[in-house]
Amino acid sequence: MGTQHSFYIFVVKKITTIMENGLRAAGLTEREAKVYLALLRRGPSAVHEIAEEAGIYRTYAYEVLRSLRRKGLVSSLAKDGRRCVEAADPEKLLSAMKEREAQVRAAMPALRQLSRSLPQKPRIAVFEGKEGLRTILDDIIRTGQDIMVIGSTARQLEVLHHSFPAFIRQRVKAGLQTRVITERSRLTLAKQRQGRAELREVRFFPRDTDFPVAVNIYGRKVAMLAMGRNPVGIIIEDEGIAKAHAFMFSMLWGSAER
Repeated sequence: MGTQHSFYIFVVKKITTIMENGLRAAGLTEREAKVYLALLRRGPSAVHEIAEEAGIYRTYAYEVLRSLRRKGLVSSLAKDGRRCVEAADPEKLLSAMKEREAQVRAAMPALRQLSRSLPQKPRIAVFEGKEGLRTILDDIIRTGQDIMVIGSTARQLEVLHHSFPAFIRQRVKAGLQTRVITERSRLTLAKQRQGRAELREVRFFPRDTDFPVAVNIYGRKVAMLAMGRNPVGIIIEDEGIAKAHAFMFSMLWGSAER
């Protein structure tokens, strides 16, 4: 018998918690939810009875009931010669939520316009290690824009091993064209010859140029991959910064060796 009673109490508490969470999701405070549930359980009741059922002080109950009355969720009535309060139909909660949603939707165009009118700050994300550099390569593919690259092909292969060839295959599969300014070597000359198949056009630094950072410009983003002993990468998302880097790339591209 004791075990059954304990289980019953557990179930009741669980159901009560679910209902309270639902009411709070509908916009009620914790106390408002407790008082509203107390009214649903008891039916029309005096304030002191509601407070006792909800487990709050009577002075708080008056304040909460005023708030619930403003929300249209309780009303007053006379019962057996005394003033009582009763809960509105729970369907009222759904109606109130729909009204709030309609108000938010009506305000959304103005809110979006206000958001667009504010100056946007650049978004900067830092990634560490080889796994971080792989995350940047994934972002380049996911963004889906053609790419401009300045950097050492040999260093990228040295640091990223199999990940970099896999990135090239993904880029080709996605149909993303790329222009690359890199060092001249047997490897990059071979890459230049494979340009049509791999959607790539290659030009070269002046001889003996060492460029340890790979700069990728794509869409409104600029990614910088530092290929040192402790690899680190940065993605800057900003239209102005991306356009400035694209302009500098175009200047370098025009004077780069073919």
